[in-house]
Amino acid sequence: MTMRSTLVKQRGITIAFALVVTGGLLAPLAPAQAADQTTYASATSTAQAAIEAAVAGGSVDSITIGLTDANGLIWTSSAGRVTSTISAPTATTMFGIGSVTKVITTAAVMQLVDQGRIGLDQPVVSYLPSFTMLSPQYRQITVRMLLNHSAGFPGADYANGFTTSPFPGYAKQAINTLSHSTLKTTPGALSVYCNDCFTVAGEVVAAVSGMPFTTYVERNLLQPLGMEKSTFITKAMPALGTVARTFDDGVMRPQEVTNVYASGGLLSTPADMSAFARMFLNKGKVGATSVLTPQSVEQMGHDQIATTLDPGTDPYLIYGLGWDSVSNATLRFEGVRGWSKNGATGDYHADFVLAPDAGLAVFASAAGEQPGIDGVPSRIAEALLVDALRAQGAIGARSLAVNAPGVATPTEDDVNAMLGTYLASAGGSMRVTATGQAGVLQVSKLAAGAWLPLEQVSFRADGSWWPTNSAAHSWFSSLGWARNYLVQSIRSGDQVASFVVAERVLPSGPTAAAWSKRMGVWLNVNERVDSLSWSSPATLMSRIPGTPGYIDMGGTALDAHSRIATVFAQVPVNNGRDQNDAVPLAGGLLRSGYEVYRSAATVPALASGSTTITIGADGYGEWVRLPKAGRVTVAGAEGWHGSAPALVDSRGGVVQAAFATVW
Repeated sequence: MTMRSTLVKQRGITIAFALVVTGGLLAPLAPAQAADQTTYASATSTAQAAIEAAVAGGSVDSITIGLTDANGLIWTSSAGRVTSTISAPTATTMFGIGSVTKVITTAAVMQLVDQGRIGLDQPVVSYLPSFTMLSPQYRQITVRMLLNHSAGFPGADYANGFTTSPFPGYAKQAINTLSHSTLKTTPGALSVYCNDCFTVAGEVVAAVSGMPFTTYVERNLLQPLGMEKSTFITKAMPALGTVARTFDDGVMRPQEVTNVYASGGLLSTPADMSAFARMFLNKGKVGATSVLTPQSVEQMGHDQIATTLDPGTDPYLIYGLGWDSVSNATLRFEGVRGWSKNGATGDYHADFVLAPDAGLAVFASAAGEQPGIDGVPSRIAEALLVDALRAQGAIGARSLAVNAPGVATPTEDDVNAMLGTYLASAGGSMRVTATGQAGVLQVSKLAAGAWLPLEQVSFRADGSWWPTNSAAHSWFSSLGWARNYLVQSIRSGDQVASFVVAERVLPSGPTAAAWSKRMGVWLNVNERVDSLSWSSPATLMSRIPGTPGYIDMGGTALDAHSRIATVFAQVPVNNGRDQNDAVPLAGGLLRSGYEVYRSAATVPALASGSTTITIGADGYGEWVRLPKAGRVTVAGAEGWHGSAPALVDSRGGVVQAAFATVW
């Protein structure tokens, strides 16, 4: 993995516009008759070539995909290798589906809504009386707000969420973390992607049904739908060869265990996910048996962000209940209604997209940690679905030629509306400055405490600012809640989709002296021994140049005027996600959400000879700085990790991979 503070904050969805060029146990699902495969031969042939190219080009270690209609599975295929000795995935090889699990979780909630046991607009505390937060408004959070990301939670408790052995206590940990957290916005006002919302929703299902969330899903969704090759890793590890694994320079990595069950923990196959899709394509029915009512299916597919803040236009993501978008951008511009959900963990990257009115759906998942892998399944899945719709006759050919508007002369107001520093989380902080050239501005992105030039943009006749060397996207500013936002529109021909990048701020006094002294690298001390985050346990705290009073910690902008560095940006949908205050603790430690950190500057050097390290009552790992040369042996520890990744510090230097931590 790359930096924990950047990669894990991106888990869940990928902001990349996939522009397409071409009650109790139910009876098991009976085999359905698939459509005539010859109708879709060209579409599936193109998809087959795409997955083979992804493997051959090294974009993924393996990939699997399936196309279905309302009657049955039409086509499925896989490519790549499963383990060091098993060369190719089969139709029954499981892949992680990541946050596509959120649609499963939502279906579980909606079953209980259909039974009258849950009310979508009832407070969460009605079902979880012990649930609490520091902000008293938490009592206003409803079940619906969990499913449309508008509860106002900080975002996600990633600590111990991804390990190499099951950690069934994750949900309890996450709810405990929320009890020590404040709301980041008024419940129901702002939809911001939130994994913790679905962890809490899973606990609501457990409380109402009287059984663990995973058990409920297995009995009431997986078994009735015949999803026999879908599972959560809750106790025993899956047998070698049953799950696609990932590789590092040819060496197989440990099996990733995703403990965020309700948010992203399911393993599945295209055949199983196609069965789940057919339930939606048949308005909630499995044969003659209703899994969901038609009303619940449509409720899930209803636009849930229309009444919340969204200062953009033509939104890339339009949340439904569980769905990332109930107006998938690619299908929207083909004139077809589309529901879609993306999913990503450290090892798996998935996409699930349906055209409910046309009766088609595609699921794809890839295994691997390669840079850029996130968008691979989405591009292939959406291309396959569009090609299948074209073969079906539902859509015709379209021109995707990009034509940027002509250059225009901006007014002073046009320029001033864009200039400034725009801050967010998810690594999305930006700055727009003048270049000295009339009608041209510089867009820069914050990275490792410095503004890195991204591109120059010029004013165009449509009122937006376009890159001088590209016509694939444009920028504009927009007002919402009396706040100024930077918005990016991604374009291809007449296809346009936008997302809010960051919120403009002004300097408002100096950074508190205590925070100025804390700049640099911070190391996690309280993850579990088998947490996969130990491959990247460092996070960087840095000043934001030109913006006194604000700092950046691991990609999240914080207001550092007082003792606690607090979240302030109100950025909808994705770039406002996963924001935690930084809270000083005794002993020079810092807490961010559940995670506790110590400054790398305080880590002692390991002396030659024998050194005894005592683990305190808090159980925190103890860090030491390793010598440049020599051999280190560790005895008597519960576990240890021998390296932290190289990390650029706030002064542009590099902290070398020369640390170890023991428990």
